[in-house]
Amino acid sequence: MYLDYLKNNFILCSFFGLIAVILGFIDSRRNKEKYSMKNYAKIFAVVTICCYIVLYMKSNNILGVSNEIDTTLYSSRSAPWSMGGGSSTPQVGGAGTGVNLENYNSVNIGEPNF
Repeated sequence: MYLDYLKNNFILCSFFGLIAVILGFIDSRRNKEKYSMKNYAKIFAVVTICCYIVLYMKSNNILGVSNEIDTTLYSSRSAPWSMGGGSSTPQVGGAGTGVNLENYNSVNIGEPNF
């Protein structure tokens, strides 16, 4: 129910601004420094405005970055090991690379002897 409020960009950015102010307050208490309310208001405003600018640019696609996943890149190709030439020994990388997976059966991956 309360998470629905975070779908609003203004409320989400204000939430991040509030978190930044709380972290600044905790840091000032730890360092024994006194900051005025004006400094906390500046932190809140800067974080909120920067966060809103980023969300605005993302939602309006200003940078030209698509929100959709391009599935045509993956659907047009198959796995590299399935492109082989029909031999019974599996090969990695398709025809012509010469990597034979049967050679890896002789590798000892047991306990190391130091």
